[in-house]
Amino acid sequence: VRSLRAAVAERQAEEQTATAALRTEVETLRASVAQARTEARTDPLTGAANRAAFDEALARRCQLATAGGDGFALIMVDVDHFKRVNDDHGHAVGDRVLTALVAFLRPRVRRDDLIARWGGEEFAVVLPGASVRVALKKARAVLRELAGTDWTIDAGPKLRFTVSAGVTAWRAGDEPAAVAARADQALYRAKHAGRNRAERG
Repeated sequence: VRSLRAAVAERQAEEQTATAALRTEVETLRASVAQARTEARTDPLTGAANRAAFDEALARRCQLATAGGDGFALIMVDVDHFKRVNDDHGHAVGDRVLTALVAFLRPRVRRDDLIARWGGEEFAVVLPGASVRVALKKARAVLRELAGTDWTIDAGPKLRFTVSAGVTAWRAGDEPAAVAARADQALYRAKHAGRNRAERG
């Protein structure tokens, strides 16, 4: 009987050790999957959400608004004269300008707002629950502050850059493409009206 009890106890200890090891492995795999999901939705250069994550968020926001939930505003932002930055300072500095822009935007929007890289030097900010008036005021305040900010690039002279913005809000019946197109058209008008400004769409 003693031998049997000892064998059972040993077997239980082995099973507990194996279970603990399996739990650790499962947690490691879960963490790896979560990290892979995050990386799949993140722009590797700037750390902003990528285009796929933005498209998903915009579609979800439109669905929620259509179902009677809160609406949202959308700000499209584009770096002014970005080609000139690349030509004058090199593409490495251009990349750092994009990274600096995202870092500048983060503390100036709410935690639930989404900053995403739309493409190239163009970014989108989704503001759940915001009206177009609130978003336009926010965009203009950010533009003013950014225009007066000096950026130190290596040991060279300080660099300044500006952005233009197009601002809109969800309207009844809007599909995601319509909201994005309206913000992009407003951005286009801001560019052609002299840059470093925000236009409403």
